[in-house]
Amino acid sequence: MNRAVIYVRVSSREQAEGGYSIEAQLEACRRFVYDKGWTVEDEFTELGESARTTNRPAFKAMAAMLDDHGGITHLVVHKIDRLARNLADYAAVKARLQKLGIRLVSVTEGMEEGPSGRLVEGIMAAIAEFYSDNLGQEVRKGMQQKLRNGGWPHLAPAGYTNVRVDGERKAEAVLAIDPEQAPLVTKAFELYASGEYTVSSLHLEMAALGLRNKRGAPLSRSKLAELLHKKLYAGIVGHNGVEYQGTHDPLVSKEMFERVQQVFALHDRDKVRETKHPHFLRGVLVCASCGSALSSLTAKGRYTYFYCLGRFTGRTDCREPYVPKEKLEQLVEEQYRRLNLGPNDEARLRRALEQELADEVSFSAESLALARRRLARAVHEREKLLQAYFAEAMPLDLFKREQNRIAKEIDLAQAEINRAEATDSPYGQLLETALGIIRDARAGYSAADPYVKRLWNRALMERIEIRAGQIARVELKEPFAGLFLCAGSNKASLVGEAGFELLSAGVFTP
Repeated sequence: MNRAVIYVRVSSREQAEGGYSIEAQLEACRRFVYDKGWTVEDEFTELGESARTTNRPAFKAMAAMLDDHGGITHLVVHKIDRLARNLADYAAVKARLQKLGIRLVSVTEGMEEGPSGRLVEGIMAAIAEFYSDNLGQEVRKGMQQKLRNGGWPHLAPAGYTNVRVDGERKAEAVLAIDPEQAPLVTKAFELYASGEYTVSSLHLEMAALGLRNKRGAPLSRSKLAELLHKKLYAGIVGHNGVEYQGTHDPLVSKEMFERVQQVFALHDRDKVRETKHPHFLRGVLVCASCGSALSSLTAKGRYTYFYCLGRFTGRTDCREPYVPKEKLEQLVEEQYRRLNLGPNDEARLRRALEQELADEVSFSAESLALARRRLARAVHEREKLLQAYFAEAMPLDLFKREQNRIAKEIDLAQAEINRAEATDSPYGQLLETALGIIRDARAGYSAADPYVKRLWNRALMERIEIRAGQIARVELKEPFAGLFLCAGSNKASLVGEAGFELLSAGVFTP
C-alpha cells in the first residue's frame, strides 16, 4: 500500500499577491494522490513562511512525523520550491527521505527516479535557489530606485502612514502625515533639542503624552533614540550613506534635526554603526592543508587578504600563508573560464534532458485524458442531480451541497484541461534555463558585479581548496558536479590546471 504525506506552503509575499493558494495546492496534491490510487496519511500546511530555511513549524512537524511514523512511501509537494529554495536544505531533506525509504514527488514537475530524473530535479532545485536570491536582489533594486525618486519603500514610521496614490490597491504607496502622532514626533525633537532631557527622561515624557508605535504601544527607549536619528523626519531619504530629497512633508526643519544630533554628540550616545557585505569568495574557500575555512581581513584600510581560520585561531598547526584577494579572484575566474560546454556536449545534454521532459509531456497527456473523463463524469452527475431534485427525490439542503461539490469538481477538471492544453509548455523553458545557467556562468562571471559573483559561487561551488596560494581542488555542487569532471577522473571534482570535460550521455541512463 502506497501511503502519502502532503506538504503545501505559501510565503507572506505570495499570500499578499494571491499566488500559489493553499487551497489550489492541496486540491492538486489530493487529486494526484487519488489518481495514483494512494492513500493520504496526513497533510501539513505552512502559511506565511519562506522556503529559504527549514525552521518552519509545519515543516518540522512533518519531519518529526516522518521519522516516527513508519510505512510512509511518498512525500507529495506541489512544486519543489514549496519544500526548499536552498540547495543545502534541499539536499539534506532529500537524503533524509532516502534514508527513510520515502520518495519525494512533485505534482507539477513529476520528476521520475533514475539518474536523468535526479539530474533534472537537482537542476530545478538549483534554479529555485538562484531565482530566490535573484528575486531578493531585484526587490532591493526596486527599493533603491524608489529612494532615488524621493520615496520611502518601507513601512511608515511613527508620525506617518502609508497611503496609496488615488486610493488604488496596486498604486504606489507614499507617506502621509498621521494627524494624531505627527505633532508628538515634532514635540519629541523640540524637547530633546532643548538639552534639558536625556533619552530616558524623554522616553517617559513622550509615553505620557501619547507617542505610540504602529501597534498602539508606547515606543521603547531604543526606538525613540532611533526616531531622533532618522533624517526622514527632516525630509531626507537615503540608504547606505547616499541621501535624496524626499517627496513627503517633513515634520521638523533641518536646523532642528541638526540641533538634536549635536545634543546626542554631547551626551555621547547612540553611535551609528556601519556594516559591510562579505567578500564574494567567502564561504567557498577552504584551506587544503587543515580543512578550515578561509576568511578575509583588510590591512591598512585597502589591502585585503584571505587567511586560514585554523591557523589564525590556533585550532590547528596549519602554516598556510596569507593570500591577496586579487590573486584568488583571478584563479577562480580562470576556473570558470575552463567550464567547457561545447556544441557536441550541449547536444548530448539536451537530448538526455529532452528525453526526460518528453516523459513529463507524456505524463501531462495522461493527466489531460483523466481530466476530460472526470469532467464528463461530473457533467453527467450534475444532470442526474437536477433530475432527482426536479422529481422531488431529495431535499433542498442536500441538493445545494451536492450542487456545490459537483461545481467545484467541474471547475477543477476544466482548470486541469486548460493547463494541459496550454501552448506555452514550462518544460522547454526549464531546459533552456538549465543550459543558460552553465553558459552564463562561464561567459559572464568575470564581468559580473560582486553580488552576482556571490550568487554564482553559491549556486555552483561546493568548496575551493587553497594550498600555497594556489587552487588545489574544486568541488562543484550537485547537479553540476554530474556535468563536469576532471579529465580521466571518476570523482566529481576539478583539480588544479586540469580542464573540464562534460560527462558522456551514458551517465543519464541507468
